[in-house]
Amino acid sequence: MKQRFSSFVESNQPCGPTLPIVHTTDWYVLRDLIDGDRKLKPMNCPVFGERLSYFFYGKPCYRKHIGEDPNSLSAFYLVGIILRAEVLGKFVRMFPFDSGAYVNGFYDSSLHPQMDVNDFSLKPEMKTAEKTVSTFFENNENYMKGIVANKITPSVMDIEVEAYLSIVGDKSKTKSDDRRGAIEFQVSDEIIINKRNVLAVILPEQLLDDKFVRDFIEVELGAKPLHYLCPHARPSEDARAIIAEANRFYKSEGFYG
Repeated sequence: MKQRFSSFVESNQPCGPTLPIVHTTDWYVLRDLIDGDRKLKPMNCPVFGERLSYFFYGKPCYRKHIGEDPNSLSAFYLVGIILRAEVLGKFVRMFPFDSGAYVNGFYDSSLHPQMDVNDFSLKPEMKTAEKTVSTFFENNENYMKGIVANKITPSVMDIEVEAYLSIVGDKSKTKSDDRRGAIEFQVSDEIIINKRNVLAVILPEQLLDDKFVRDFIEVELGAKPLHYLCPHARPSEDARAIIAEANRFYKSEGFYG
């Protein structure tokens, strides 16, 4: 069957400049990376049955520990790692949304029951991520803020495009969060956390008060430390603060043109 969604995206011009890629983890994992070989390694994915790592284009919106109760334990502090786009030499798959949310039924109200997640797969190239932004959000800033372009006119044949617009444009209460409009990369290669690859690290100010942590980011990685306030709360709630810091960083670094 023709990949109509992918064809619709590919017919548009890319939107630059290319945004960084992001990976959200927690302090427990980052501490182990610092003490270990400093490689983000693929893990078993129950959805696709492969060893994969997940990254988003620009948006650090993954909500780790979403079921945890409020706490102030540093192990649960969310950390956003902003990496140069060139780090991803190749991807296994690419989607315009969080594929896990699709498989778990979070988008079902916008989908035909015979639709499959692969109907929304994209050509696994960085240029396609830029085309996805221009197609549905017009520019990088709108993409980061989840502002859908007004003038999108899919034909009656573009059922998947209509479904995607319903997913990302719904302003009512939904099961899904802003991952519904975040471009997802699936990667099978290890990614090295080093000075060549990392642009910035977003983490709670409590961690940046530690000289070792600050020196690791500023000296060893040559990256920009960005901090957010981390109160006693559910760890997953800190994703909003991380997205806000990423947005400010992109503005200051000229990623919004």
